[in-house]
Amino acid sequence: MGAYVNFRLADPSQAQKANDWLEDQSETSELKPLEYGQPIHFWDEVDIGIEKAKDTGVPDFHEVGEGQIKVSCLRPFEDGAYIKSLWVSLFEKLHAHEQFDVEVLSDSCGFNNHYFTSDQLVKITDDGDALTGSTIEEFQRTLSEAD
Repeated sequence: MGAYVNFRLADPSQAQKANDWLEDQSETSELKPLEYGQPIHFWDEVDIGIEKAKDTGVPDFHEVGEGQIKVSCLRPFEDGAYIKSLWVSLFEKLHAHEQFDVEVLSDSCGFNNHYFTSDQLVKITDDGDALTGSTIEEFQRTLSEAD
């Protein structure tokens, strides 16, 4: 449980290519050693295979091309603001990348409770252009009221 920002590639077949590109980004290298510094990652066939091989009863499945970051674990920790700034930077780079079309789910619970500033939300959602889902209008209204 927790609050997550959910996202996906418009073309799930690019998951591995996007992950390889993300691995080369300095923000990913900075996130990895931090206790709660979960790198941005899109599920790919390798992830599905790993989950299928686990004998835990209830695998943690996402579709190929989907991903999420858990923001609720950051609140009490000093590195939280730094981790969020790295995530925001990676989302900006992903949105600017010509080959990757990243969609951010507007109803992600990680957008609640003021986990991110309005400026960060604008960057994560590419000024709302990357939003998808059933609550786009509500999200954009909330964002405009925050400014």
